[in-house]
Amino acid sequence: MRLLMGQRVRAAALVWILCVSGGATTGPSTGPDPNASAVSDFNSAIARWQNLPLLEKRSISQVVQFSELDGLLIADWPILRSGALNGRIPLTDLPGAAIIETGVGRQTGSIYPMFEYYELIDSGTACRHLQVLSMPTRLQVVRDTEGADGFETVSVLEILDRSDAEPVTLRVQKIEDGRQKVSVVVTAATMADLRREHPMEFESYLRPLFNAFHQAQPIFAVEDTMAWQVMADAWKPPAGLRQRLVPLIAQLNADSYSAREQAQSALRQIGEPAALYLSVQDRRGWTDEQKARVDKLLSEFFPLSPDQARTSGRDVNFLLDCLASDDADLRAATLQRLSKVVGRNINLDLDQPVAQRLDAIARLRRELDTSH
Repeated sequence: MRLLMGQRVRAAALVWILCVSGGATTGPSTGPDPNASAVSDFNSAIARWQNLPLLEKRSISQVVQFSELDGLLIADWPILRSGALNGRIPLTDLPGAAIIETGVGRQTGSIYPMFEYYELIDSGTACRHLQVLSMPTRLQVVRDTEGADGFETVSVLEILDRSDAEPVTLRVQKIEDGRQKVSVVVTAATMADLRREHPMEFESYLRPLFNAFHQAQPIFAVEDTMAWQVMADAWKPPAGLRQRLVPLIAQLNADSYSAREQAQSALRQIGEPAALYLSVQDRRGWTDEQKARVDKLLSEFFPLSPDQARTSGRDVNFLLDCLASDDADLRAATLQRLSKVVGRNINLDLDQPVAQRLDAIARLRRELDTSH
């Protein structure tokens, strides 16, 4: 079953919302052996779960699967297609221990799930915790890591029942040796806006978060409009477009206001091809009126500012994400740009089936070591 944001039913146990205010389900360790706190958290969770039934093995994407809809993060729950389910889940692609617990709305009969996962890391001296909470107008995804030096918690939270706030919030808190090293709270109207307005935080914290679920690709997919804005200099206009646009550009400086408006409207109707063409034209000889009207048109079709587009064009992670596009011409333009940015020819079969191409992009990301 597909649980969209508007279909989630409020959980009876709101104590599940452990990170709404930026807190974590784990905390900085105290006492003589800080490693013991992380291991204790892991052992305590496993002990609490022993009375739950053991479910069949599944991959993490067969439990919860992330996607985007209208710019918002969506959590689908394939494991719940037959109804509510509680139990321990042996995961085929994650080494730790996991459970799912679901409640059922008494009046609606709708299902609200919680997924939780613990794993010992760093030779068993640290603990990683993952959590997904679905409720009527809320979705929260959390990744906590606790070790000898402190802890880090990263959460993305969507709340749709607040009319006075942007629905998407990214929170990050990192404590090392008892001192706060990182404290981040950023909000946006959509996931795409979060990436555009806070690119460093989006890349630094959200990619590791969704990598932990083996599902970064759906979240980091780039809209073709945004990608083509970055790759506009490699875009090839269709036959006859230039002949249609040149007179309209001239008309933007007509003496008559109505004629200027007609030209602007005609360009708007042509749409993205006109915007892509205009974005790379030499403006020498244009009047201020023409420049202002073209800028207005570009702002209607392109989500990035010129500075953001230039920065994205040098961002290896952004370019790797663009290679996942279904647009073959965009993939080819992106590969050329990527080869230029990294300073060597990148060989990648752009026409292989999607699953193989995504695997090849993941290998290329590791090869280019984009974490540094």
